[in-house]
Amino acid sequence: MGIEITVTAHSQSPTDYQYYFNKTVVTIGAAERADIQLPGKMLAPRQLEFVDRNDSWSVALLSGTIGDAMLNGEPLPLNATRLLKDGDQLTLYHYRMQVRFPEETRLETTPQNTSEMARLMASEVVEIFGALKEHPSFIVSKGPQKGLRYQFLPSMARAFIGRSPSCEFFINDANISREHAVVRRDGDRLLIEDLDSRNGLKINGQKTRQHLLEHSDVIGLGTTVLVFQQRPGPLPEPVVRRTAQPTLVPATTSDDAHQLLVPSSTEPVGPRTWRRSDIALLAVAAAFLLGALSVALYLAFG
Repeated sequence: MGIEITVTAHSQSPTDYQYYFNKTVVTIGAAERADIQLPGKMLAPRQLEFVDRNDSWSVALLSGTIGDAMLNGEPLPLNATRLLKDGDQLTLYHYRMQVRFPEETRLETTPQNTSEMARLMASEVVEIFGALKEHPSFIVSKGPQKGLRYQFLPSMARAFIGRSPSCEFFINDANISREHAVVRRDGDRLLIEDLDSRNGLKINGQKTRQHLLEHSDVIGLGTTVLVFQQRPGPLPEPVVRRTAQPTLVPATTSDDAHQLLVPSSTEPVGPRTWRRSDIALLAVAAAFLLGALSVALYLAFG
């Protein structure tokens, strides 16, 4: 029995790419030898494998971690097979797939067809991995889909963020709810609101229900982190706070039963550098001591 797989890249202008194979093993990945080659830096050479055993198809995740691929909204375990039925929906990072088992035999997809469709698909994917445009953007800085960029276009009144492939900002993360949050216009600004999600919404580390977005705001959704950019530019550098390292020093009195924790100086520790004023002071002190010693000897021995 043949298998038909329709692949859609989750971009601003998605196109359906249809593949048909009449063989027992079909692979999906970034390698040129994969039966379905998908562009994307996070993809393994062979990521998904479809196997036909006695006219019963199954799928397995060959590489990655739990949550990279989903079958009908549920995470696909690593190296574990799952039986497929007609119409099943899969997601792999920012790709959506539908599996069908047509009864009639069709023209099989060739490697040349696969390479050509991969090139066409790459032109779509580049808009979420490529250069930042002038529109407000949400960039995935942490999580399974690190590197993706979602743009809030002028034609949008709102955009849902979630694990459901129907969301405008589809994020394939098992720790995100199917419809986790929504972004909508509030005058000339954008507002993000939590939709009673399981793991909540955090803005700059603080849990909140809704928030008017500012440039460089950090948005936490489950284990995924987004950075909001109101205007084009590089991602903000993380703030590194430098603090003095604590040093243990002995207690100053016998009554103290513990040691005091005192921040050490941030000044470098090294050999003392003697200045001219220090040397002159030592010379005066030495002359004074010699004079005093001479007087003491004179008075003692006459």
